[in-house]
Amino acid sequence: MGSSSAFDCGFSHLGRFSQAYRTKYGETPSVALSGASKAARASRSG
Repeated sequence: MGSSSAFDCGFSHLGRFSQAYRTKYGETPSVALSGASKAARASRSG
């Protein structure tokens, strides 16, 4: 999912995408994705 999003946004180098994402959002894409999956699990179990 992350790499396809990077390519859709015009990034051909995943490291540069990760760097730009971290600059804008304050966390890496992998951290954001892991947090999203934790939130989804919590909402299903609650």
